[in-house]
Amino acid sequence: MKDVAASTDNRGITVKRVGVKHVHLPIRVRRKSGGFDSVLARIDLGVELSHQFRGTHMSRFVDILFQWTQKPISKPEIQQMLEEACERLGARRARVEVAFKYFINKKAPASLSESALDYDCRFEGTLDSGNYDLTMGVEVPVTILCPCSKEISRHGAHNQRAIISVRIGSRPDAIVWIEDLVSMIECQGSAEIFALLKREDEKVVTEAAYENPKFVEDVVRDVVGAFRADSKIEWFRVSCESLESIHNHTVYAFHEEGRGAPRERAMHNPRRRCHLVKGKVAVVGGAGRVGSNAAYALQLGRTCEEIVLVDVAAEAARGEALDLTHGRAAVGHPRVRAGGYDAVEGSDVVMVTAGLRRRPEESRLQLVERNAALFREILA
Repeated sequence: MKDVAASTDNRGITVKRVGVKHVHLPIRVRRKSGGFDSVLARIDLGVELSHQFRGTHMSRFVDILFQWTQKPISKPEIQQMLEEACERLGARRARVEVAFKYFINKKAPASLSESALDYDCRFEGTLDSGNYDLTMGVEVPVTILCPCSKEISRHGAHNQRAIISVRIGSRPDAIVWIEDLVSMIECQGSAEIFALLKREDEKVVTEAAYENPKFVEDVVRDVVGAFRADSKIEWFRVSCESLESIHNHTVYAFHEEGRGAPRERAMHNPRRRCHLVKGKVAVVGGAGRVGSNAAYALQLGRTCEEIVLVDVAAEAARGEALDLTHGRAAVGHPRVRAGGYDAVEGSDVVMVTAGLRRRPEESRLQLVERNAALFREILA
């Protein structure tokens, strides 16, 4: 049968991500204590679609995902899943998001009654030209009690449930278990949340919250302090949203820091309207005003993986490359370097911005002739 999706497309547009969303499948998540839990997951899986193909093969995504319902998944298995997606769909980039409920048994503080509390968790993995990133997210409910309310009131203080949402990226050789992450977070509220409490437990939890009042700002700062102290965590994003008991709105605080955001956020921001998504761009004349500004625009747009600056003024090109490299701390991609004409090899796009200035008394036609000769020299 004719494969319409694999037919050639002549519009020259690489689509950043195509795939399937909201696929509900049972998966097995590894537990810290050993073994695994079977959970119901909602999964999004997508890959980059090359400009040369009209479409992708959507059925292959479901086939790939179904195979992974038969074995536990964690950090290395998600990488294998993405590698399989890239291989079977002929893509350079792939992304998967796995969201699920995870249950942890907790004992009440006084009666020691045991029950299971559910946590919303997610894994987000990206594979970009062989570079693998995985982030883990979890939402942890806590109780918070307002310090201001306690200070100004003769009796009591308003308290409510709050949700601490975090997303972390860990060192490539490190494993952060969901159980450890939850334990690190839920002690940062005024008091913990439990599924089952007897009367004696309610007394303990209520009094604990009253003795430990916190704003959402306090909670976020305390989580940040805990994450900074953990050498396994390289990047994190944390927010705390309070479901106010005396208002019809919520309040929140947010913070993010680390060595750089995950690759998928830098490379696949859907709000950017970028059409150039090739891997490597060479800018000939990269030390000039036009060339250096073109490279700067490419960097801000994060529209490629590597920029090479080529110029007869080699030291000036190297200086421009170093200046742009400093900006990687903010934008993540792309890599920037200077080189000779040999560095142009393998480029997906070559921008020639080199040009000669007009001399005094020189006509525009004479300037065009000199620049045409320069262009021929560059191409040679």
